[in-house]
Amino acid sequence: MQSEKERILDMVENGTISAREAVELLRAIDGNSSSSSSNEPNYGRNSQRDKQSKRGFFRPEDIVKKVSQDFSKNVSKNVSKNVSRDINDFGNRMMEFMQTSVGKLKTMEFDSPFGEAVQFHHTFTDEMTDLDTIIADIANGQLEIFPAQDGLLRAECSVKAYRAESAAHAKEDFLDKFVFIADDRKLRIISDLKTTQVNVVLYVPDAAYEHITARLFNGGFTMKRLNAELIKVKTANGKIDLKNVEFADAELETANGAIHVNETKGKVLEAETLNGRIYVDGDIQTIVAKSLNGNIVATTRCKEARKLETKTLAGNVEIYIPAHLPLKGEVSSNLGKMDVLLSDIDATHEQGQFMQKSIRFSKQGTEPAAAPLLVYGETKTGSVLLRYLTIE
Repeated sequence: MQSEKERILDMVENGTISAREAVELLRAIDGNSSSSSSNEPNYGRNSQRDKQSKRGFFRPEDIVKKVSQDFSKNVSKNVSKNVSRDINDFGNRMMEFMQTSVGKLKTMEFDSPFGEAVQFHHTFTDEMTDLDTIIADIANGQLEIFPAQDGLLRAECSVKAYRAESAAHAKEDFLDKFVFIADDRKLRIISDLKTTQVNVVLYVPDAAYEHITARLFNGGFTMKRLNAELIKVKTANGKIDLKNVEFADAELETANGAIHVNETKGKVLEAETLNGRIYVDGDIQTIVAKSLNGNIVATTRCKEARKLETKTLAGNVEIYIPAHLPLKGEVSSNLGKMDVLLSDIDATHEQGQFMQKSIRFSKQGTEPAAAPLLVYGETKTGSVLLRYLTIE
């Protein structure tokens, strides 16, 4: 009994119950004590319980139980809010970290540790006109590929050489180590010069190529008005830009840089960047676009589109698709908004769980036998927008 009184006093000190409630509890305990000390039979407990109920008191264990339940509810609510706030903070901090790192990377002078540069230009030419393969491997510098108006093979190189004893020595070293070879219907361009920046503008015959492969470390890639069965580009630091290009398969990857694909036609496109925006707009059957930190805008104008998948951690997603195709897909976001602006979808299923929201949808097209276009849009901290093309 003494321990119960002490517990009631502690509850008053902690603000769990009021003083009036404490008085009623103490009276109830005293009443229980006096009734237990009397020689009443067992059935007297029921009458005592009736008297207590008429007095309207609550048992201490009931108060403790209620307080515990309220405390658990408040803790659960606060935990949910705290987790949501922490994930928001994580997303914001990650975006700030990536943007800061990228800003430093972009403003960093890769050449600064090597002192002043010796600059010169050199042009390589070849009479080969029946190329079907282009292979480029450049350690420091960018690559641009365009169709030649005169139909001749030509590579215009802008060179910045560091740690060179003289201009003559720099050019001699460049010509000795730079590889420009055209044979067996293949063109190979190789520059393994770490302290020499070589920016190459390549003009090639306007033909249908089988393979165009480029691997760069510090430099972007641009290609316009050319066709190839396979296009494969990988760079550690630089933008990738394709325009007016037709392909069967294209694999584009950059660690730091945007990917821009516009006015293109192809079967399969895979674009991936760790830090940068992805923009795709073309007549492409299958599009897979992934970015760790960056927005994604993907548009397919293909009347026989099969798949459009987008995924980003910190960024927004926009998807535009033709209206006549049957559909099946899902969009999801942990913290952002989801807008599925498709007025004629047959079925939708919206699921909202803790830190995970998704909308599943489907639609029968004008041709029920046709395979549906699979659409997936996923982001962790951004929003998702899905709608039909306004102009087809």
